[in-house]
Amino acid sequence: EEGWNLIGYSCSEPSGDLIDLLNEIIDVIIIVKNNDGSVYLPEWNFNGIGTLHGGYGYQLKITNPIESFNICE
Repeated sequence: EEGWNLIGYSCSEPSGDLIDLLNEIIDVIIIVKNNDGSVYLPEWNFNGIGTLHGGYGYQLKITNPIESFNICE
């Protein structure tokens, strides 16, 4: 949905580079936040999160709805 969304990282890989995993939808991402309050701001090319970790949830604020996106593929 447009606005804030919550996703879980439950892929078979234990961790993955945030920018690589979200590259397909990067143009609609405003901000990504983790549970520690670290952020990824694509507009500013700032990645304070680094990698996504299995079993953790992340908040994404996006400008448009996204259909058929799978973070593990």
